[in-house]
Amino acid sequence: GIKSSASVSFLPYHDHKKQHSDVLAPEEAFYWRILGKVATERNDDELMEASLLEIPAMSEAIAANLHTGIVTGELMQLVPLLDFGDEVGRKRLYTMLGSLLLDYQSTAPSLVPHLLAALSAMESSAEFVAFVGGVMRTTQASGEEQEATDGAPAEGAPCWRRHTLAVCCGLLRMVSKISEVALLSDYIKHMAEELIQSPSAEIRHASIECLGLFSLLDEHVAGSYIPLFVKVLKYDTEPLQVTALSAMMDALLIFRQSSWNAVPAQLNTAYTVPGEASGASDVQEDSSQRPADDNSSVWNLVFSCLHHSSSGVRGVAAEGLGKLVLGGRILSSKVEQQLLLALTLLYFSPMSESDVQLRQCLAIFFPAFAAKDQANALALAHLAVPALKHIGAAPKTSPLSKVNALQVGQYLLSVMDEAVDGTNGAVAAHLAVATQLCKAVIGAPSHACAKFWAKLLNQIRVNTSVDLEPLSALVEQALQSSSDSVAVTAMGKFAKSLQQVLEDEVDAGANNKAKTPDDDEERDDEETEVEEQMQALEVDVLDKDEAEGKADERSKAKLRPTPLSPSLMHQVKEHKMDEDVNLGGLFGHDHAPSTKTDKKPAAKRGVAARRALQDDEDAVPSGMLSPHSPLLVRRSSRATKPVASAKKEVDLDRLLELEEKREKAAWLKRQSNDDDGDDDEEEEAEEEEDA
Repeated sequence: GIKSSASVSFLPYHDHKKQHSDVLAPEEAFYWRILGKVATERNDDELMEASLLEIPAMSEAIAANLHTGIVTGELMQLVPLLDFGDEVGRKRLYTMLGSLLLDYQSTAPSLVPHLLAALSAMESSAEFVAFVGGVMRTTQASGEEQEATDGAPAEGAPCWRRHTLAVCCGLLRMVSKISEVALLSDYIKHMAEELIQSPSAEIRHASIECLGLFSLLDEHVAGSYIPLFVKVLKYDTEPLQVTALSAMMDALLIFRQSSWNAVPAQLNTAYTVPGEASGASDVQEDSSQRPADDNSSVWNLVFSCLHHSSSGVRGVAAEGLGKLVLGGRILSSKVEQQLLLALTLLYFSPMSESDVQLRQCLAIFFPAFAAKDQANALALAHLAVPALKHIGAAPKTSPLSKVNALQVGQYLLSVMDEAVDGTNGAVAAHLAVATQLCKAVIGAPSHACAKFWAKLLNQIRVNTSVDLEPLSALVEQALQSSSDSVAVTAMGKFAKSLQQVLEDEVDAGANNKAKTPDDDEERDDEETEVEEQMQALEVDVLDKDEAEGKADERSKAKLRPTPLSPSLMHQVKEHKMDEDVNLGGLFGHDHAPSTKTDKKPAAKRGVAARRALQDDEDAVPSGMLSPHSPLLVRRSSRATKPVASAKKEVDLDRLLELEEKREKAAWLKRQSNDDDGDDDEEEEAEEEEDA
């Protein structure tokens, strides 16, 4: 954003860098005006106080820069932003600006709109209109008096007629109803109608502009001046033709209640193809083709301006018709199709390549029209094939014969895609184009046409949001009717993609049928129940294992190891604990001697002997071991462990069964929610939990 401390330092009068009576450079005045506008829009009191001068200082600055039109215009635009609390200063500034408006010899016509805007900010509407009317009458009277004395002014010299018309046009741009200028309406009409007969093209142009602005204030006034604009459009010079056509377009766009501006049922088809006729005669209607009703002649005349010899007229016609179509002014679908077809052909015609205004306007119009709603996208879809047929049927002498029809089709399809992407509008538009292309292949007069339509058909994209059965039938019919190998190959490719879309639709329907709300609820309930049972069993097993572990620890803490009794030690010593001694055989086991050499130390061999004693409960008499012997503790533990082991086996079976159920439920859930990206994370979390 603009900061006050940084921006004010660049003002010409900041820190007394310049006096109010000094001459300003254009860039200084421009920066001052922009900063004052920003301060007012932000309602920044500090910035407004620094950038906007008092009324006497502003009057002094304007008076010092009157000789520079650009600087004066910038300073005039600052006047409406000032504080008019100083009544004396306001009256002095108002008098100075009023005198400038009266001085037609010194005041340039480009300053008139800025003067009127500044004066209107200092006076009420009624008084302002009355003041401007007095200025125009006074200027006319003084100008006629001077001409009576000095004769007519030279060409290019200041003229009261030009100045008066500029004041009148500036006033008409500031009002919206004819009632606001009711006191001046008769004077404006009489003056403009009289000056339109002037030999000066500049004065005639200003008169047409004045009457055009005046006609926009009332529908009946506009209807009365339409014949005049038509004559100017047919017979006058290019600048006047552009102004007259602009006035007609604005009137057709604003008013729609009278008979003169009613949209006809159909336009003259002689003007369908822009660029095939040339010269001023393009807009002169033949008496044999002139429609009986006036409204048809107006619309046909405007329509014919699309291929006028003047690039300016073509640009205004394209812009005006584009606004009429985009604004919903054309209620007839047939007329809308004619206009869209003409604008499309004109946009791609080589003759409009140098028309910058026309190309820029239409480059914005087509995407904006298609983006407005789905009906507009469908209108472009129905237009595509007729436009391509028109280009293909153009004779070699026509500019349209140089147009690449495939590029036109691709452009229209891209406009539909970009305009309504993500909605069914694009798919419906593509389906409409595909249907027309299939019919074009069926009725193609030659192999070349069939190839072209088939190639363009592969640019179509469709999905299951629309009914594809009729299109599939048309594709089969087109395949049977075409005998060209290239066309058949292209059609087969499209048919294959269409079949794939239909198969995907069947699969999706089957999945949707299997997936019902009741099934989802039952699956969720079953999965929840399995999860609860799994958690309960896991808690039980963990509790049991923890209890057994604690019991072992308590037993180890209470009982101290007791050495073997002397008799048992004597038996062990008698066998000498040789490396090949079978300890299992010592306690009555029928094990084969070990073939491996026991290289364990004596202490470890004693531990091995104790472990061997544990394998046979009947080998040691009950009186040979102390009741607190670790072996006895192990014997008592072994007596109870098989029960716990059996219980664990049952629990493990139950866990496996529940795990299978959970995996099955998860698999069903993944099948029903293919796009759910959280399944993998859920499975990983469950695996970590089980581990």
